[in-house]
Amino acid sequence: MVRNFFIPCPYLYLFFIMSLYAILIFLAIFTFSAFADGNVNEGNIDPTYFARWNIQEGKYFADVGKYLEAIEAFQTTIETTDEPHLKAEAHLQRASVLSVFLDKHDEAAKEYETILKEFPQDSLADTALYRLGFLYYSQSKFKEALPYLELYLKNYPGGKFRGTVQFLLQETKENLGLVTVRPSQQQPKEQRQQKLKRPLQPLQSAPFELPKLSVRVKILENTNNVTIISHGAISLYNSAGSSLYQAAGRVNFQVVSGVLYADGKSLGVRDVTAKANSPLGATKSDKLYRGDMKILINNNGMELINHVNIEEYLYGVVPSESPSSWPIEALKAQAIAARTYVLYQMAYSKERKYDLVDDERNQVYGGIKAERDATTKVVNATMGQVLVYEGRPIYAMFTANSGWHTADPQDIFGEGLAYLKAFPDEHSRREQYGEWTVKKTAREIEKGIEKIGLNMPGITDIKPHTVDKSGRVVKVYITYEGGTKTFRTRTTLMRAAGLGEILFGIEKDGNQYIFKGGGFGHGVGLSQWGAKDMAETGSKAEDILSFYYRGARLKKMW
Repeated sequence: MVRNFFIPCPYLYLFFIMSLYAILIFLAIFTFSAFADGNVNEGNIDPTYFARWNIQEGKYFADVGKYLEAIEAFQTTIETTDEPHLKAEAHLQRASVLSVFLDKHDEAAKEYETILKEFPQDSLADTALYRLGFLYYSQSKFKEALPYLELYLKNYPGGKFRGTVQFLLQETKENLGLVTVRPSQQQPKEQRQQKLKRPLQPLQSAPFELPKLSVRVKILENTNNVTIISHGAISLYNSAGSSLYQAAGRVNFQVVSGVLYADGKSLGVRDVTAKANSPLGATKSDKLYRGDMKILINNNGMELINHVNIEEYLYGVVPSESPSSWPIEALKAQAIAARTYVLYQMAYSKERKYDLVDDERNQVYGGIKAERDATTKVVNATMGQVLVYEGRPIYAMFTANSGWHTADPQDIFGEGLAYLKAFPDEHSRREQYGEWTVKKTAREIEKGIEKIGLNMPGITDIKPHTVDKSGRVVKVYITYEGGTKTFRTRTTLMRAAGLGEILFGIEKDGNQYIFKGGGFGHGVGLSQWGAKDMAETGSKAEDILSFYYRGARLKKMW
């Protein structure tokens, strides 16, 4: 989530973060082969470049747990390119996020159907057909799965998923009673399932099960050299729990030619866990952490993953997201929302080495240095309390300030959730970032647009295209010397102009554009500044949470 309470200029901060993401994605995409549609510096928009950019960004968002932002990025690709293959890939990626991370299986099926209908000759059509059959099979919808599995074998007799589809088809027919297996040929269900190599994370269709209480937080990545420190002895263990090495106070790790070394000694493994009786830290960070530290090799060096008890993790999250001086009831609401958010991410990160990252991409985790007595007491007072909808922890998004109206993710991201709705929020309007004005010249906006991969010289007008029920400008018309184009505001103008939100009006004064708006972040879910105002006017944490997460209820899970 976006932490911005101590940043004196939030717009520059957001612009910096988004620009950093943009640069990283730009460098990744620029290594591709030359694009067929020409060079982006020729004065024209290159929709192919921009579409690929958003696909890469969507994958990145999905990988760090920003699922609705991922949906929006893929939708941006669909809306801004005419290249069939890129559209097919964006639909395929949307389907994966919908089914694997948001439990929206019916909507995922529609995405696969779109590929089969609109892009039947594309190289991704066989993947879409296979995944559609697998989607229904995974939900035990065998009647629906059967025709797609049979069609796959008919259309792609030598397809890359042929073996898996044959297994799924046999299982499907058995469940439908279409084939009879002799007792001597039967295997226990568990053994049969072991034959199936599932390319997707298992779908979360079963009732939610409380995950283990240790959360995995990535605190450092892509480094070849790091030193782990502690005030006491440090012991290293392999994945089986066997001791590998011990040192007093510090261990220097290096990766050389894919081999992990500790103090110059080859460990003979690709990952180790560092344990100590005192908090652990890393030389490339000024933070100390509770729990253990896992050091593992990845493609670009090493990653550091902090394995820490979920409640102790929250000790370092709550004061990093909301100042400890705020009213207790606001801090309680923050703690419960943060705990719920962690549980949701843990439920969907089983295929990754980590559950969350430690910054604004998820929620800010400052380790022991960030802990404050007031917020630690709040975490303990709310221990185990989470928000649930239909018995499962919700995707408890929160934003710094929702302006004067919260947002419906259906409107701004293109995908909704039952407990996240749009409604007036005067509590947020009264607080910091509740209302603001940003002025930008046309040239400043052009330069900002260049940073996200588009070239639009000679901007002469910017007008709203689509405004949702909250007043957010979801899409804008931008007129420049090449014509008038329509863009999703969050993925273009908001970044280019360094705006805190898309809840704004647009005025033009000569060559200058004046944005009068409110809010900071995405406007979905709990407004942190709004919670502060509610608490100051007498609301309890339960009242705050029920106001922002409508239809969800509190449940004590441990």
